[in-house]
Amino acid sequence: MRPITKEFFEKYRRVFEDHHVFGRKLDPETTLALCLNHHALITEGFLRAGIEMKSETDLVKFAEAIFRAQSVHLRMLSDASWKFADRLRNDSDSSEDQQ
Repeated sequence: MRPITKEFFEKYRRVFEDHHVFGRKLDPETTLALCLNHHALITEGFLRAGIEMKSETDLVKFAEAIFRAQSVHLRMLSDASWKFADRLRNDSDSSEDQQ
């Protein structure tokens, strides 16, 4: 993930959306900027994980939703990390073959 400045975000705002990491109804404050495509992927991940976009007063249900939302993010980061590691290995294998 590449951090972006507030100025960059405002300049290219049409490309980015504020994403509420745990869902706006559960936590309106924790946000990050995502491109439209990744925002849609995360939202789809929330829906598949059974995370309802509603406020929750029951502490156990609240915690469950928070942990599920966090898991969606961590799964995407994990998948990306595996992809990058495979790319490094493949690039390394290719350069060794050329020697």
